[in-house]
Amino acid sequence: MNKKKPTIFNKRILIGISALILIGLSLYIILSMTPTVQNIESDKEKISVIIDELMSALVARDTDHAYGMFSPDARNDELRKSLTAMNDEVNYAVLDSYNRIEIVHLEIGPVFTLEFGGTLARVDGIIYYTNDYTGEFSAELVPNGQDWDLVSFHPRVPPTKYEEYLNREN
Repeated sequence: MNKKKPTIFNKRILIGISALILIGLSLYIILSMTPTVQNIESDKEKISVIIDELMSALVARDTDHAYGMFSPDARNDELRKSLTAMNDEVNYAVLDSYNRIEIVHLEIGPVFTLEFGGTLARVDGIIYYTNDYTGEFSAELVPNGQDWDLVSFHPRVPPTKYEEYLNREN
């Protein structure tokens, strides 16, 4: 039997088809992980509720509840110390007179690093206080079923709010 050896032309076709299949599969995976506008609005509301619940727990000095709102991978002694430190006199200025939060930027998408692979929500927003101050926050969350778990949370308030809080009894 006389078998034909694959020619360079046939190898190039095979390589080209394989490359197209890989590109198509990659696009399918990326697009299936990309949330729709409707999903983003739904997730924005869920995330807003979670961050408000975190702030409310911290205002009530319920660090155990606040700690439980974080992803199991984010929970460690350092996080517990940070949440407990929010109860300190100076740090409590971030929480005093808390009213509500507003998300101004939400980015949800796939993230792949050496430490993490999966979907991540990055959030930036405004913290409103009853005494006309506003602060800012940034947070990262990971999905947990139909809900979200916090990975990080960083509130920031203007220095004048600290000063007013510390001088409130003087």
